[in-house]
Amino acid sequence: DADAVADLSPRYRGSIVRLTDPPLPILAGALTHVAAWLGNDSGVSHLAAALGVPSLVLFKAPNLAWRPWCDAARPLVVETSVLRAPDLLQVIAAITALLG
Repeated sequence: DADAVADLSPRYRGSIVRLTDPPLPILAGALTHVAAWLGNDSGVSHLAAALGVPSLVLFKAPNLAWRPWCDAARPLVVETSVLRAPDLLQVIAAITALLG
């Protein structure tokens, strides 16, 4: 995810806290302090959902069966190999709704 963070960081106007390979307890603790989690189908996304963090988790259609089943997580099917404008608009709308 480092490349994605590097691409998005300059476009974000707020402050960014970056954790690089944190121990699991530190990562879990940090996740409990975020307003929402946006991530791909990964261990961190599943951890955020398991902790009850409002989460938007991006999936490829064939992997949707592996989504978190808790109420805190919202799965969203997108194309992950290329950036498509319709997918981006869906992500923006979903994360905006999640943040209220």
